[in-house]
Amino acid sequence: MTSNRPEGDTPAPQSSGSLEPRGGARGRPRGIPWRGSIITIVLAGLAAFLGAHLGTRQTHRPPAPLSERVYEALNETVHLTDQQKQSIRDIGERYTPIRERLRMQSRGLNVRLARLMAEEQGLGPQTSASLEQLQSVMGERLKLSMQYMLEVREVLNAEQRAYFDRKVAEEASLSR
Repeated sequence: MTSNRPEGDTPAPQSSGSLEPRGGARGRPRGIPWRGSIITIVLAGLAAFLGAHLGTRQTHRPPAPLSERVYEALNETVHLTDQQKQSIRDIGERYTPIRERLRMQSRGLNVRLARLMAEEQGLGPQTSASLEQLQSVMGERLKLSMQYMLEVREVLNAEQRAYFDRKVAEEASLSR
């Protein structure tokens, strides 16, 4: 086979990379150069929207303890003498520090329980022990609320006790 090329001329080597046409050697189109920018803009917009949405949501405030809700209803609806009001306040002042200590203890145990569940990937021995501690504290809180309400009930007359008992039953049915 003869070539029309003058002798000594060899074909130029094919280079790879920068001298190839934009489509590449096989004719496949390369990615759109600004595609990454569009994705970044869309993600930034989504993040801004979510941040604004979550930032404007009001935080959920947990309901007041049953004993506090019952006392508020009692104080607003039933006529209490000054002596009864003072007695109920005194009872509340005695229980408040204990109630707060138990509330903080249960919050700490909840955090510990969640951490241990993540570490043990389930209900392992440390998680079980932490759960038992939490159940014990929650039981103490419930017993404390019952003692408080029984003491408040003793301050009331028969008519006030009937209302108080109904209100406790109503509020307890609404509690978690």
